[in-house]
Amino acid sequence: MLKRNTEINEAMARVLFFYLVALVVSLVSLLSVQTFYFYSGVFLLCSLSFLNLLIKLSYEMPTKRFLLVLQVFTLIYGLFLVYSVGNLLIYNFGQPFIGLDDAVYLAQQKEVAVNLKRHYGVLNADTLMFGFYSGYPNFGGILMYLVGSKHWLVPRVATVLLHVCSIIPFYRIVSRYSTVGSSLTTTILYAISPMILTLQFLQLKDGLLITLLVISTYSILNLIGRRKLLLYLPILILCLFAMITIRAMVIVAFLVSILLFYVLRRQKGSVFVGLGLSVLIAGGVLYLWSWLATNGIVLDPEAYYSVRMEFLGDSERMAGEASQLSSTWYVALVSAPLFVVMSPFVPIPSAFVFENPLYPSTNFEFSANVFLYALLPLFFVSIYRFLKERQTTQAPLFILLFFFVYKVGSALSGMTIWSYRQTLPATLAVLLLIPIGLDTTPNKTTKRIKRITSIILVILLFAWTFFRTYIRQ
Repeated sequence: MLKRNTEINEAMARVLFFYLVALVVSLVSLLSVQTFYFYSGVFLLCSLSFLNLLIKLSYEMPTKRFLLVLQVFTLIYGLFLVYSVGNLLIYNFGQPFIGLDDAVYLAQQKEVAVNLKRHYGVLNADTLMFGFYSGYPNFGGILMYLVGSKHWLVPRVATVLLHVCSIIPFYRIVSRYSTVGSSLTTTILYAISPMILTLQFLQLKDGLLITLLVISTYSILNLIGRRKLLLYLPILILCLFAMITIRAMVIVAFLVSILLFYVLRRQKGSVFVGLGLSVLIAGGVLYLWSWLATNGIVLDPEAYYSVRMEFLGDSERMAGEASQLSSTWYVALVSAPLFVVMSPFVPIPSAFVFENPLYPSTNFEFSANVFLYALLPLFFVSIYRFLKERQTTQAPLFILLFFFVYKVGSALSGMTIWSYRQTLPATLAVLLLIPIGLDTTPNKTTKRIKRITSIILVILLFAWTFFRTYIRQ
């Protein structure tokens, strides 16, 4: 029988700690704490209860049977959340969305479904949406056509199913470099914690992205281990290709991480193998991308990335175009390196939201952010242990590189660093690495790492509130 891990107990206690700290910070700053904050607290308590229950259950059941139970539970829990949260949003704001994006997507999905019905299910320029954010509208529209219903629940239920299917690949990734108990605990966190569920079932295109990233990571680790090249290479190329119409910048971070992994692997011929593999993957994605561009579905890669590269290091965009700091000379000097250094610790959970007439003030990311904050001390322990011991498997190195490459890219590209939704791929990397910390025997060094990280996080909570309240408003 597996033993209860004290590290996860501490992490769960930190969830409540940071929840209360965020509340105190907002009240001390004389900011109004919105009603949805308390809904978020209920969500946190439910999540902690279910996590505790499932972790206990994982100690008492064979692994394969427990994973099946976890999938069934996640399916039921996910469907309940989709229905209840959607109707809660309708009750509070008159629509089952957290912002305009999903409202626009729903209209586009319905249009795709109507077009497909009119053209008897033919997929062409007359039935589908075009552009870099057309992936999710087309996904939902095709499902609505197949199901025969244009209800907003259709794509959300499909996202739940995709998430459930990604649980097994996630477990197989973490089980490569951690014990059974830590792997199962982390898989439970992935399956039902607010870190993933919030954006899996609310900002729905992010659910697709995370599922694709899990499969992509599983595929590249198999390729690194030289397992079934002819199977996993096409799967990886297709997954990255599918990201083009969801969030194409993730493709760059993924490819750069592959190349850096082989450079740092320190094995004879590793750089040449990595370069060859990177060229094969990038070539496959670019070939398919060029086909899309030739047919007018999206911009060609050069046009797409050139526009986004212009934002790198833009200090005014980083500080906020309406900020009082954005016009000062020293912002250009310090903002980029400062944000890069801060990037592993953000986004920051705030118990308040500034009013925006275009979006209902739901503060929907708060629960996810608190959970991320609670796991960051354990995450840095994982990094420490990996760098110190250099385990026999090097799979964590790729995930760690992806985390930092993505975080640095987010920091240099401006405001995306503050958005939990935009940094969700890095959050997945955090979850993939924390089983190493769960396997680590606590000592003076690891306790010091957790203590220092927690202090930094509390300071950032206060600093962020001050910054948003007195400088950027």
